[in-house]
Amino acid sequence: MLLKQYITDINEIDKGPKMTKIYWLLLLNMIILAGCGTVYVTPSSVPSSTDEISTISATSRIQITPSEVIMPSTKMPISTATIPSTTPTIFLTPTPTFFPTVSDDQSEMVLTKLLQTNGACLDKQPCFWGFTPFVSNADQTRNYLLSLGRRAGEYAFYFTVKEKIRISLDYDAQNGYLGNLNVQLSGMDWPVITNKDWEAYNIDSIIKNYGKPDDIKITGGALEGGNHFFLYYKIYYYKIGLSIGYTSKVLTDLSYTCPLEERWTNSIEWTYGNGNTNPQGLVDVNEALGMSIDDFVNLIQTKHAEACFKVNTKSLLP
Repeated sequence: MLLKQYITDINEIDKGPKMTKIYWLLLLNMIILAGCGTVYVTPSSVPSSTDEISTISATSRIQITPSEVIMPSTKMPISTATIPSTTPTIFLTPTPTFFPTVSDDQSEMVLTKLLQTNGACLDKQPCFWGFTPFVSNADQTRNYLLSLGRRAGEYAFYFTVKEKIRISLDYDAQNGYLGNLNVQLSGMDWPVITNKDWEAYNIDSIIKNYGKPDDIKITGGALEGGNHFFLYYKIYYYKIGLSIGYTSKVLTDLSYTCPLEERWTNSIEWTYGNGNTNPQGLVDVNEALGMSIDDFVNLIQTKHAEACFKVNTKSLLP
């Protein structure tokens, strides 16, 4: 475009005087050179409007120093390894707990409930009133029992329920824990007492809780005069060290007996630890009643109050 204009201008100049031609030639060369040149703009002279910008040279570029460079943010990897958790073994030292003494009425209510439920005892545990041998603290047990009854020794107590049921309880302490335990309950054949009053220790309740006994032994005999009798049977759970014996009321006939009928039982012996060997004079259930342990358990569980036995008196009486 500029070349074409240049040729046109030369033709026009050739028409004028020689000096005038020379002047215009020089002027045209300057204009052409100016049109083909590059305008350098420094950063301080950058136009405020884009319309005013002709050409920006490389020297106008803004350089960023390394300190101004923003690197992409990276997250440090987080370890997902799980620290294995271990449950520490805690060795507890028995600590005595003191219980406030309750009134006679409150004690009667608590004892009545205990005879019906046996307290907070877990199944299959040789537990009495919520206390378990070699688990319960000996002094804590003592303090609790003392709040309910009367103390007869260091670890011996006696209680009365409904004025007729007598309870004696004693145990020994071993390494701070309750050890061997013996409990005697009596007076359950009084007219004012029912089997419901000591339900937790009925033979059917014991079998439901502990299952089939490992052994059953029976004995009996004549009282003074020879016209009255008694029957005693004892069930054994050798694996957990528990035995429970039942003594009948005074019987007029020893040959036929029903141990689940109301007021048949006069007393109960609940023993853990001591007394779990077979005392002399006790006879196997098969010899005394003519049935196996399975038959005895089945009759107790299915017949309840109608669970009656024929007794081989010859095996019991001299």
